[in-house]
Amino acid sequence: MSEEKSSGSVKKTCSSKPVEQRRMTDQEFLEAAYQVFAAIKQGKKKIALKVHQDSLHTANLKPITVKQIGDQETIKALATWRKKHAVWFPAQFEVTLEGTGKWLENQVIGTKDRLLFMIYDLDDTPAGHMGFFRFTPVERACEIDNIVRGRTDILPGTMTSALNTMLKWGFGTLGLDALYLRVFSENKRAVALYKRCGFEPVKLIPLLKEETPSMVKWVEAPEDFTGEAERSYLQMKLDKKDFIATSN
Repeated sequence: MSEEKSSGSVKKTCSSKPVEQRRMTDQEFLEAAYQVFAAIKQGKKKIALKVHQDSLHTANLKPITVKQIGDQETIKALATWRKKHAVWFPAQFEVTLEGTGKWLENQVIGTKDRLLFMIYDLDDTPAGHMGFFRFTPVERACEIDNIVRGRTDILPGTMTSALNTMLKWGFGTLGLDALYLRVFSENKRAVALYKRCGFEPVKLIPLLKEETPSMVKWVEAPEDFTGEAERSYLQMKLDKKDFIATSN
């Protein structure tokens, strides 16, 4: 505090020195993020992120909420796109509407550290999806997840703009310092998309193939693995400071 004399009286004024805010603990950070996700998915906090291309509003990112549980149009779109892009998912199996509906209810709405956005054109036609999944609180980081372009006949070039829009929201609203992703290293188109948005390669993660009569699954090899992997994940990272620097 400082003192300032005026008309024979003395009044106290606040110093211009900024007040330091206490950094949240890792658990507080997680709980705050979970609360944001829960409020959105339960419909208590309504958001729609506007996507712009060349300064024009061309699409919207809208989160999947409890209202879409059992919604056949949403479930059919998710199942169709899952089948179409099966090779780029870590598990391949028979995709059904029933199974997709359960996944939507349990693994999207019912999972507290996951939030999935649908991409819609201005006529509310769904064109794809993208989201967040799993936090690393010690780094104030999260992973982006389920980046899928479902339709190629509408919204040309929108994935870069949509992803940048979601990244900006994540860094701002969730208070993230970094974002990670894992992508199959041979998926050159996806890798190019992520590089356009500022992600940089971190490391290759070798994968091992597990097969059952009903499923093929790619799992991360143990740390002491020394063989030759059939496939690998490329882990990529984007720091908040780098995103801000390239966005301005």
